[in-house]
Amino acid sequence: MRIVTERIEIRHRFSPLVERMDREGDNLAIQRLNFTPITFAAPDTHCAEALMLLDGTGTTRQNLITNAGVGDNSNATETIDYYLGRFCYGRLLKWDITLDGESIVRISSQDRQFGPNETETPPQNFAFPRFAWLRRDGEDMILESAESRGRMILSSRAIALLGDLSETPEDEVTRAFGAALWRFGFLEDASATESPARKTWQFHDKLIHEMSRFNFDDTTPGATYRFKDVMPSPPALKPDMLGTPIQLPEIDVGKIGQNSASLHDIMDRRISGRDYGTSILSLADLASFLYRVARTDKVNPDPSQDTLSRPFPSGGSIHELEFYVAVRQCEGLTPGLYHYQGQNHRLLHLPDSETASQQMHMISAACMGQTDSPADTLIVITSRLPRIAWKYETISYRTSLLNAGVALQTMYLVATDMGLQGCANGLGDSRLFEAATGLDTFEETAITEFALSAAS
Repeated sequence: MRIVTERIEIRHRFSPLVERMDREGDNLAIQRLNFTPITFAAPDTHCAEALMLLDGTGTTRQNLITNAGVGDNSNATETIDYYLGRFCYGRLLKWDITLDGESIVRISSQDRQFGPNETETPPQNFAFPRFAWLRRDGEDMILESAESRGRMILSSRAIALLGDLSETPEDEVTRAFGAALWRFGFLEDASATESPARKTWQFHDKLIHEMSRFNFDDTTPGATYRFKDVMPSPPALKPDMLGTPIQLPEIDVGKIGQNSASLHDIMDRRISGRDYGTSILSLADLASFLYRVARTDKVNPDPSQDTLSRPFPSGGSIHELEFYVAVRQCEGLTPGLYHYQGQNHRLLHLPDSETASQQMHMISAACMGQTDSPADTLIVITSRLPRIAWKYETISYRTSLLNAGVALQTMYLVATDMGLQGCANGLGDSRLFEAATGLDTFEETAITEFALSAAS
């Protein structure tokens, strides 16, 4: 099928960061806004003049080659491709997909390796990638992919063409548009066979992995304090919720040290304990467990953001994690949901939470294959994500999950040392927790659970 390339074109142009390009003797000098110039060995006169067409609205690769080939330059194609590749690596280019000369897609690079593949023939049939997504950002509609290091801003006309793009588009304009998207890695060959390893990755897994690593050049991961001048940091200590405070038994720290086994022994004996027997978890054991795992030793004032000292490490010592106890049975406690306040070693019994606690235990028991014998208590770990996102950009949720993993290991070790039955859960219902507590999911949400019971 013939592709009407004069209607759909890929236009290369300099990034707005490029102020101008000059030929200085044997060099091309690209002046960049607020950066030092970049110099390249100069091509011949015709090629240098052709590259000047990248200024303004830009031009197509074929037009660059045609202009560079004046004077019977047999190396024009190789030369133009060389410089386009160098400019891509320098993050000096942006691109437009045009329809009848009008830009319908604006494309920017997020990585030095990104650029269009204009030398290979597009496939006959297209497929939308599993790891791509379309979203709104302000007034723009953005097309991104976890496998492509570029970002596309789509016009309404482009969105309409995207909707018309079937595996085998009959309309030549639509097909040419699909070929352009394919050249940037935003469509796949529908006939290609997916590898077994790739099949194992789900969309959200790939998305979180790619977007929370140092995988994109234009992201600024890490401690940027991006909200420092926008809003105050969420407090280090979570404000009291509505509920009935229950002071937990005082902990004899010296006795804990005397009775604890060696770390090697504890790690050697650690298992996921699901053998609950007939004993019921005592309030004293629950209090000791929470104290050893989740107490707050002190608040550390800091001009940037107050931090906390707790028994387990946390990225930046922010300690955005909170601990709740869903009680099914525990000596001295009414069934229901409790918030552990580590700064004063007490529980806050949340009102009207018994039904929610029962439902949480049903999910936990099913997760562990223990439907006939739920755990005594379920420790729900939540994340106050705005607190960690106030400091860390792109990696806040990932860091919270890593922190939760460290907390779970701490819980396993303490439970083993105390002779309790403990088991991390792979699943949980965040929305059930939010409904029970009335908390805004964007303020605080449950991210993992740990079943805790008396010894068998």
